[in-house]
Amino acid sequence: MQPPSHLLFVCTANICRSPAAESILRHHLGDDDRVRVSSAGVRAHPDLPLDETMGALLAADGIDMPDFRSTEVDTATLARASLIVTMTRRHRSTLVTRYPDVLGRVFTLVELAALLSETGPAESLAEYAARRPYLSVTGDDLDVVDPYRRRRRVYARTYRQIKDSVTAVADVLYGSAKELSR
Repeated sequence: MQPPSHLLFVCTANICRSPAAESILRHHLGDDDRVRVSSAGVRAHPDLPLDETMGALLAADGIDMPDFRSTEVDTATLARASLIVTMTRRHRSTLVTRYPDVLGRVFTLVELAALLSETGPAESLAEYAARRPYLSVTGDDLDVVDPYRRRRRVYARTYRQIKDSVTAVADVLYGSAKELSR
């Protein structure tokens, strides 16, 4: 399968989970300008900054997003994305309900990481989608918990889940994962 040229991460407000995933993947890709990475929210208020606690976790790994501003997902953003990665099944369902044409290219982050690592190479995203029933990960385990306004340990757990999943995706799709501290 040809690696996706534009990967879009989606969460609720686009201030915490999806920008973290975007930042981590950009870090893995380094200077590879063949891949565009972005993020958006299904209920985002435009132009909000990155959540401070998530920003601190990223900074601890040497990842910086100084100019980040939240954006709301829209038809044009989705049309440009070759792969759409949501933080929860609800986000995925919302996108598919609002924009049915995204069905074959939208996955949750945990689901995509598991599909790529558990089921072997595929010729297309549609083939990976067809393999969903064979995953060892199901139900709530497919979702990345929203840490917003919760305790730091929830942020840390969420960050670790995002980092591990993005690393698995980067390794398989782009073969360019850098080693992160921690």
